[in-house]
Amino acid sequence: MGFRCAARPIAAFSRDDAVHEPHDGVEVGFVVVVDDDVVSAGPGAVLGSESLPEGICSVQNFGYYGILTWLPTYLTQQLGLSTTNSGLWTAVTVLGMIAGIMIFGQLADRIGRRRSFWIFQAGAFISLFAYSQLTSPMAVLIGGAVMGVFANGMLGGYGAIIAENYPTVARATAQNVLFGIGRGVGGFAPLVVALVAGWQGFGAALGFLALIYIVDMVAMLLIPERGGKRLDGAVA
Repeated sequence: MGFRCAARPIAAFSRDDAVHEPHDGVEVGFVVVVDDDVVSAGPGAVLGSESLPEGICSVQNFGYYGILTWLPTYLTQQLGLSTTNSGLWTAVTVLGMIAGIMIFGQLADRIGRRRSFWIFQAGAFISLFAYSQLTSPMAVLIGGAVMGVFANGMLGGYGAIIAENYPTVARATAQNVLFGIGRGVGGFAPLVVALVAGWQGFGAALGFLALIYIVDMVAMLLIPERGGKRLDGAVA
């Protein structure tokens, strides 16, 4: 769905221009559709791996909305913080998210996209699960900052990983379509968290959110690593 959705709006170029771009000898799973005809399709399109970036965008947004929507309620109802203090604790988590984005970008350029995502995904899983078990306000304050770093820091890598896995003719469209779909999926997170919290409590709901990052780690295994490699068709 991902590549087809991204490619379909682009129909202003000729059939000869709609080429399938190789990256270092590996074909990209990309489909260009012109007048409802498939012009070019790579093995990724056949195998369905074109939807993987869409999947990790969905996980990112699901975790973000699931955490921030219910975090103030969790802090006031479960830990007994005042409204003012819960706002402060949430702000510290957001500051951690900002720091995480900057750290991720530096790390991804040094050790590669996949390794960086795996580090942050594992960190998000561990920190979010640990956060759900904390009871001391000071521990929650510090844990929230750490959770913010890992849970949202990956946002700094989606622009690069999508651009590096899509041909020039569809990169901008892919960025908007895939992350837009991710936001749409993430919009269900507050509802899902509320249902789990009503069933097992907010601590269990946060623990449930931690599990989605395991799915993210598996998806990253299947997305090609192209950090630092030349992208054919890119403007020098």
